[in-house]
Amino acid sequence: MSDDMYENVKEMRVGDFVTLISSDGNACGYVKEFYETPSYITVYFTKSDKRYRIARDAYMFSTGIHPDVEDDIDEDDETELCEIAGDAYERSRSRQNARREAKKKEPEPPCKPGDQVTVDYRRNTTETFIVEKVKWFEAMARWEVVSTDGLYYSIGQDFYRITSVVPRFDAAGIPNVPGFYMDASQTVWKFDGGLFTPILNETGGIALSPAIGRTRFAKDTQGLLPLVEVQVSAE
Repeated sequence: MSDDMYENVKEMRVGDFVTLISSDGNACGYVKEFYETPSYITVYFTKSDKRYRIARDAYMFSTGIHPDVEDDIDEDDETELCEIAGDAYERSRSRQNARREAKKKEPEPPCKPGDQVTVDYRRNTTETFIVEKVKWFEAMARWEVVSTDGLYYSIGQDFYRITSVVPRFDAAGIPNVPGFYMDASQTVWKFDGGLFTPILNETGGIALSPAIGRTRFAKDTQGLLPLVEVQVSAE
């Protein structure tokens, strides 16, 4: 066996020199026998009748030294082997902690601010809204999505689930979500989900041009992207 920390107790064999790490303390020696259950492993060492019961998710470390390599191990040698195992265990624990930290990294969010999201709750309630904020709660393994209206939605098992995510802009930078947008010429457009209507021209005056479709809008705004979402007052 290598000087790695094993999560699978089946890696252990009779005759292995191992260090067991558990909440009840550490123990090391040559394995005389061991018994497995679905939740824990019971280990006996050659120089002790003491039983060590280790939870299956506890650490198990082995130096990889076997009796057929070194048959006569006196007490001092075994103490030294335990120290060697302890040093190697510390290195393995550092690697294990690094893997655990990597697992704790926040998962990819299901949506982002500005997206238009549709959610349903147990297939009975369906709502569509614009996302204002997205936050991950590690302890509860769920996302909290806040709408621009200030409403909170818990996304996870037994909570709301997302059925549709529409990005605010497509790959070309054209809006997908209704709202008011200003291009680089300072022209303000209203997008109702289907048509783009200019409402303010580049000088800030009332625009008189008719509404246009998505294809024409893409042509008319060439060189004027990216668009910026703006708030328009009715005053």
